[in-house]
Amino acid sequence: FKELLSQEDHILLVAEVSDQIVGFIIGELKRAPAVYDPGGLILMIDDFCVKDQELWETVGKQLLLDLQH
Repeated sequence: FKELLSQEDHILLVAEVSDQIVGFIIGELKRAPAVYDPGGLILMIDDFCVKDQELWETVGKQLLLDLQH
């Protein structure tokens, strides 16, 4: 993760509760493949995880929302 954090084309968000990591998401900004041709950059989610299944609707959702901003 340390290497990814130093790269300008990667975004890494971490969710913590009571000083424990309960989820994370890693995104990479890159040019869209020609087949999609939306123009400009896209964000490819490289990895996305939450600690427990019941956290997808809360922590997971918030990580996705935060990544959009």
